Amino acid sequence: MRMPVLQLVEYVFPEIECRENPDCPRNPDAVCPPEVQVNPRMAVKEDDDAIYRLALEIRFGSEGEHCSYIGRVKVVGIFSVASEVEEKEKQVYINGASILYSAAREFVLSITSRGPSFPLMLPTVRFNTCEHEEDFASQDQARPD
Repeated sequence: MRMPVLQLVEYVFPEIECRENPDCPRNPDAVCPPEVQVNPRMAVKEDDDAIYRLALEIRFGSEGEHCSYIGRVKVVGIFSVASEVEEKEKQVYINGASILYSAAREFVLSITSRGPSFPLMLPTVRFNTCEHEEDFASQDQARPD
């Protein structure tokens, strides 16, 4: 059996902050997805260049927006990259971030489904490889490639 190019070893949510948005409309048709900012941090294991730690800090919503919740989630994953892969960092940044963000989307939906307002599904984002960290993730509806 062949090892996948990128393998998620484990992930955790070490920081979670989520509160109802006081500016959320009471009409479900008026509720909008929140603005999302993703701040990635990556490190490679000192003695093994096949093991990476990727952390995403995801901030969503703000007062004044018509989204149901405001918050921040940090998700940290450990990834193993196949030895034959040449651009390991690129694989972790693009595919690893996509995996972790997807897990965070489901987590936020799950916890907000038990809250006092409408459940929140974070919008999808596209992860790119860029030289500038602020360009690392973009909301699909905000900037097409």
